[in-house]
Amino acid sequence: MQGRLSLSGRLMLLVLAAILPLVAQLVWSALRDAGNARLQAQEQLRLTATLVAAHQERLIDSAQHLLGAISAMPQIRSLDRKVCGEYLGQLRGRYPVYANIGLLDTRGDVICHAMGQPGSFNSADRDYFQRILAEPRFTVGSVVVGRASGRPVIPVGLPILDGERLLAIAFASLDLGRADDLLTQTDLPDGVRLVVVDRQATVLMEGPLRPDRAVGRRLNNQATRAAVQAMQPGVGEALDSAGNPRIYAFAPTRGVNGEKYLVIASVDAERVTGGAFAGLRKELLVVGASLLASLGLAAWLGRRFIVRPAGHIVDAARQLEQGRLDARVPTSAGTQRSELALIASSFNLMADSLQARQRELELELRRSQGAYELLDLVLNSMQEGVIACNMQGELIINNDAANQMFDLRGPHVPPEQWSSRFGLYHPDGATLFRTSQLPLAQAVQGRSGQLQMLVRSARQPQDRLIHCSYRPLGGPGEARGGLLVFSDVTELQRLQAEQVRQFERLRDAQRRLLEAQRIGRIGHWECDLNSGAMTWSDKVRELLNAASRGFDGSLPALLRRLHPDDRRPLRRLIEAPPSSGRLDLQLRLRQRRGRDVIWVHAIGEVVLDGGGRARLLGVAQDITGRKRSEAALLQSESELRGYTEMLQRSAVAARAISRQPTVERTVQEVERQACVVLGCAGARLVLVAGDDPLPPSLGGGARLSLRLAGRDGQVMGVLELWGHDADSFSERHGHVAAELAQFAAIAIDNARLLGQIRELNAGLEQRIAERTAELSRQEALARALAEQAPEVVWNADPEGRLTFVNRAWSDLVGGEPAQWLGHAWMSCIHPDDVPVIESNWRRSRETHEPYTGMRRVRARDGSWHTMSYRATLVTRPDGSPLFWVGVDSDVTALKAIEAALRNSNHELEAFSYSVSHDLRAPLGAIGGFSRAVAQKLSGHEDPKVQHYLARVQAGVERMEQLIEALLSLARVVREPMHWGPVDLGALAREVLEGLQLQEPERRVDAVVAEGLTAQGDARLLRIVLQNLVGNAWKFTAHADRACIEIGRLAQGDGDTFFVRDNGVGFDMAHAGKLFGPFQRLHTEAEFPGTGIGLATVQRVVLRHQGRVWVQSQPGLGTTFFFTLPLLPPALLPSGAG
Repeated sequence: MQGRLSLSGRLMLLVLAAILPLVAQLVWSALRDAGNARLQAQEQLRLTATLVAAHQERLIDSAQHLLGAISAMPQIRSLDRKVCGEYLGQLRGRYPVYANIGLLDTRGDVICHAMGQPGSFNSADRDYFQRILAEPRFTVGSVVVGRASGRPVIPVGLPILDGERLLAIAFASLDLGRADDLLTQTDLPDGVRLVVVDRQATVLMEGPLRPDRAVGRRLNNQATRAAVQAMQPGVGEALDSAGNPRIYAFAPTRGVNGEKYLVIASVDAERVTGGAFAGLRKELLVVGASLLASLGLAAWLGRRFIVRPAGHIVDAARQLEQGRLDARVPTSAGTQRSELALIASSFNLMADSLQARQRELELELRRSQGAYELLDLVLNSMQEGVIACNMQGELIINNDAANQMFDLRGPHVPPEQWSSRFGLYHPDGATLFRTSQLPLAQAVQGRSGQLQMLVRSARQPQDRLIHCSYRPLGGPGEARGGLLVFSDVTELQRLQAEQVRQFERLRDAQRRLLEAQRIGRIGHWECDLNSGAMTWSDKVRELLNAASRGFDGSLPALLRRLHPDDRRPLRRLIEAPPSSGRLDLQLRLRQRRGRDVIWVHAIGEVVLDGGGRARLLGVAQDITGRKRSEAALLQSESELRGYTEMLQRSAVAARAISRQPTVERTVQEVERQACVVLGCAGARLVLVAGDDPLPPSLGGGARLSLRLAGRDGQVMGVLELWGHDADSFSERHGHVAAELAQFAAIAIDNARLLGQIRELNAGLEQRIAERTAELSRQEALARALAEQAPEVVWNADPEGRLTFVNRAWSDLVGGEPAQWLGHAWMSCIHPDDVPVIESNWRRSRETHEPYTGMRRVRARDGSWHTMSYRATLVTRPDGSPLFWVGVDSDVTALKAIEAALRNSNHELEAFSYSVSHDLRAPLGAIGGFSRAVAQKLSGHEDPKVQHYLARVQAGVERMEQLIEALLSLARVVREPMHWGPVDLGALAREVLEGLQLQEPERRVDAVVAEGLTAQGDARLLRIVLQNLVGNAWKFTAHADRACIEIGRLAQGDGDTFFVRDNGVGFDMAHAGKLFGPFQRLHTEAEFPGTGIGLATVQRVVLRHQGRVWVQSQPGLGTTFFFTLPLLPPALLPSGAG
């Protein structure tokens, strides 16, 4: 899918990926708010149910008190019906909650009641009446329909006793309709429904009233019926009869003679959480609209600034692929510094180079075409087999190569038997050539061509593949026979791949040799000891100043140029030429008519050619600098030692710089090595492209500025070095810096041209044959370098068989490198990793992408080492695979550190969850119950009760603040940092404005310095300023004229910022514990706070690898200092902070 996405599509995916965390945050917040709403609703329902249950208990208690008062009245105990009826009627008018009040005799007949004439009904069948007869005490009956009132009531009764004799029974009927009205009038939270049921789940009261309410209706909800059976307080969620989710809270009343009621408060769950999800829908609509706008803007900007320029580059690349080397990417002056413009410029430079290379190749091809034709004839006559026959098929010519392949010295074999006699098969090895298909037969018929045959016969039991070229003998139209030229290509095909690899190594070695000669000022020379003729390389001629008058390049002319003391060894060599031996001389040469003398180190060896002529071959190196350095050593041994070490560092630096694979890493390595080699205070290498102006000098102190020139002579950049003082750089430093700059330019050019090095010239086959021996030596050198590499370096053929592995592998797993070639190395791989690496290998082999991954390798001590591997495919010019080059890096220690860090983060997250959940849950319960108790005891006569409850609630709030502060401190330590420029001045002003809005009556003189910019995480640094400026604001509250100052003190390794106030201050003897959690120097009554702020400040500053400290005097104020580094923590030296 990734390969089919366009640039615009990918840009839109980035916009979508950027908006997804916001959507996730909104959904998470809505779910969290919904959960909090559920908890609050449960708590509110629990409180409501508790209050209603208490109200029901008060109704029963008031009924008991009323009946007790009635039973104690003399006019009631006298059982005077008239007086009793009038009194009870007046009493019912005062208490309308009772449907009826009256007296029953021991038979159940009514004596008097508040609603009518005596003797109008009998209540002997009522359960409460029967219970009182059985056990004379206050009793509550079941729900019935009153016989006098005709309304649903709860009857209560109280025996009227004379000693132990039952005189009558006083009763009162609680009007459930009136109770419903009271519940309906109760100020309930929006959407809350209250239901009061008895032990049989019969609905006694409910509010708001249901339109289908009926006396004796029972609840059939499973959850409520379970709560009725348990008669215990609690909360829960369940579906109502309509299938809608509801939140319930249960509160039982106090029992009377075993009769208890349960108050059920419930609310629609969707009503509770609907607000959170409605807000979520609105926020998602806003985010969706923003997303559509962002996608549209991204599409328009992508097409304008990315897709269109990229399309120009792709079109030019396609034209270049089709062979149009004059194709270029159009560029405009206004976009020269953009990344796509740089890519287009680089592409145009590459196209220019390819076009120039193509013209050079065509010229070279025309020059060497004639030589190649002659060379082919000679090679064919010497190495290839040649067979000629006449028109009758009789052989007339065959050479040794043909006789070695076929037995041709026997009797004549007719053409019809050639295939079977000599074993001539098609390349598939199974089908014999027909006579008409044989090359000689086609040549006799006047045709020419080439084909391949497989030979398998008694003379050649092993299959041999030969390449045949055939043509007719004679002029056009007059064929006199046929000519066949063939060559055994069996070994050639095997060697071709090896030759390509060796040639690549040879070219790399040749390039390094030429670079080493140029850097070391080394040239080669040759002298014919018989004739005295000399041959010089350009470098030697430059040393001899061969262009001057009076020097013709001969040996006598050389002697004249030599210092008189150095001529004798050469004269002896000329007068008596040895037949063998070596020459190792250090000579002085005069230049410019003797005014200048240079030292040359000549090393040579006498070689005899086939005719016995002696030639002296050697190299010469300009060692004038070394000789002068030796002279200077006599004057200052310490100075030379330093220079020698600098040269050694230069050599090391050259190797380090040349190893860098990219331009960016080469620039970084040049800057680092320049400081190491020259001992300077700093270095900066700035590259420029084309006609771009050179960057301005940094200025100040001792300084060296060197321009880097590419192969074309154009300035490609500036290397600027600055020292510690005015005497930091000497002339030698300048030479070394110049060489370093020159080598840096070469290394950068090499890095830029790395892709072009793989292009091979097909016309270099002759050079491969001439330099095979030299290639072997260079291959040994390359292998020696690979053996010294600290990482595991290996080569594999296209089939995955290991062809080379360096010593680092055997140091890790044991044995010798040779025993691990082929597929033997797989025995050291962890069995669980084998399927993964085989899958990666198959994918990389098919797609030619880098072969990368992680695998575990068993070391010689039996332990498993985690290795990070990466390999790249080297291909032929036609794109076919040649071999793989790979490196394995041991990351075992890194993985151990990563696992330890991951475990630490898990433990911290577990601790944060424990603090958030395990501590907050009981605190919420304490707070909720304390508020319920406070509401229930709101009218308590003892003021200490409310005081104690207020202290409990304040303690709960204080503990919640401490928990939140602890979580904030943990988040500060755990959350990732986002490094960038931060305007501390702007942050400080925002904090001060927020504090002023909170306390508009305060007047504080606040001074914020200008230009308070730093590098760091803006969010964390805002926390630092909120705590430090907030402390300054708080502790200056009692000052007559409060002053707060935020500023900076410049230092070399970073900036020191300070926050100063004229507040109460403190004794510096207590400064050591100031930055610890929960450490406070003032009481809560004096200055409120949690004691976490300064601990948070210290952790944020330490995460920035800075430090924080304080200075203070009691009564004079406090100043907090903190430092921030100039570079991100990842770029600071080890130990910083």
